[in-house]
Amino acid sequence: MKKSILLILFFFSISFYSFSQEKTEADKNGYEIKIRIKGYTSGQVFLAHYAGDKTYLADSGMLNKEGWVVFKGSKPLQCGIYMAALGRTKLFEFLVKEQKFSLVTDTVDFAKNIKVTGSPENEIFMTYQIKAGDLGYQTYLIRERYKAAEKAGDTKLVEALKDTFKIIATQEKSYYKKITTEQPNSMLAKILNAMEEIEVPAAAKNDKGQLIDTSRVYHQYLIDYWKKVDFSCECLAYTPIYMNKLKNYFERYVIPQPDTVIKWADYVINLSRSNKEIFKQTVQWLTNTYANNNYVCMDAVPVHLILKYYTYDQAFWMDSTGIQTSRARAEALLPTLCNKKAPNLEMHDSILEKQLIQIVKSDSDVYSRSNKILNAIAKYKTVSLYDVKTPYTILMFWDPDCSHCKAEMPLIEEIYKNYKSKGVEVYAACVEQEFDKWTNYINEKKLNWINVIDIYNLSEFRKNYDISSTPVIFLLDKDKKILAKKLNGKTLEQLLEFEFKEKK
Repeated sequence: MKKSILLILFFFSISFYSFSQEKTEADKNGYEIKIRIKGYTSGQVFLAHYAGDKTYLADSGMLNKEGWVVFKGSKPLQCGIYMAALGRTKLFEFLVKEQKFSLVTDTVDFAKNIKVTGSPENEIFMTYQIKAGDLGYQTYLIRERYKAAEKAGDTKLVEALKDTFKIIATQEKSYYKKITTEQPNSMLAKILNAMEEIEVPAAAKNDKGQLIDTSRVYHQYLIDYWKKVDFSCECLAYTPIYMNKLKNYFERYVIPQPDTVIKWADYVINLSRSNKEIFKQTVQWLTNTYANNNYVCMDAVPVHLILKYYTYDQAFWMDSTGIQTSRARAEALLPTLCNKKAPNLEMHDSILEKQLIQIVKSDSDVYSRSNKILNAIAKYKTVSLYDVKTPYTILMFWDPDCSHCKAEMPLIEEIYKNYKSKGVEVYAACVEQEFDKWTNYINEKKLNWINVIDIYNLSEFRKNYDISSTPVIFLLDKDKKILAKKLNGKTLEQLLEFEFKEKK
């Protein structure tokens, strides 16, 4: 249990955002926090608070000659962990729950020498910080001795130091338990409970001592992980503790597979509903994290989250335009999520496209031109994606002017060469609007797979496949179900290799 984390929260930057308190004389419903820093006689002090994994400016004031700065506002501050910073240098952290109190400290040791008046919450917190700091320093010294003993080969000292580690860990655990037992309703108790590391439950064993049903153990741990978190505690949202725990959960324990992530994302979001701010932080972090995730097919997660939670009655932090834009984007991605059948494409070979270009150039009458285009499509070859009867289809949208396409093309050619005989075909759809450039590139590179184009977007391929950049590469199975998307040559080859190994 590493509770000394509060002592090492780094102050990288403060976002200049406030709760919009008016700078007026604090009334009975407002706040008034007085801080004195002995040794400082001038300078601007910032009052900042956490919200998720970011810090925000709540107030600021100038030090007087006696080292005092006073923060006042007519509206109460959100409870949570705050910090005093001189310029961009963090001085110390403290809690805000009571709205009127004073803190006096000096430059020798901000945290250790701090004196609290009018805030029982901070009396508990400051005592905790001193104790946690002492235990952390003892652990550091023992760790250094342990490294030296290991290097020297002193096995007796190594074993003795291991026992010392256990003693300090027990002392830490006892101290934190004392706080949570004696002061269960304090903000610090809520923080310590949320930070507690949950033990992994023992797995069931058969008569031979072999592990059985390990999936049940995994499932139970993912539930137990949140048991000590009081989601109804509004203060927790304004500390870095919850967000760190959320990140740890999804980065270390939840298997990065879309259905699994969606299952546990819904579980945590449901737990968070008792606190509007934690609910917002949870939904936003999960959506943004998996929208920018590099795992194949993971876009199913943000699509699910947006369509389920970005609604007018739930996404209170967004205006109607933002909600509509987000949902439109999710709905655009919906048809091409993994495990869905890819939308069919009716695109054109070079003969048909050349005919269409001539019709458009020679006939300005909309009705006449439309009839001629329909007749040409009926007469000449239209290449349907669904007519490709192979176990696997590589669907590639590309552009001969695209540098990334040119880099990937040799890899795709090599894959096609190696896997064509095993039942892999390439359906290469060009998004370029210059016919001659397309045909010249095909002839120059001798691309002998299925080459199609649709200059006038009659097939609506851009809309149906959400094509805004190139290359975009899909792998489809025999039924044209999407196995993977947004691949590059390397990941495509690895995936095909895996697929054929699985079939052996």
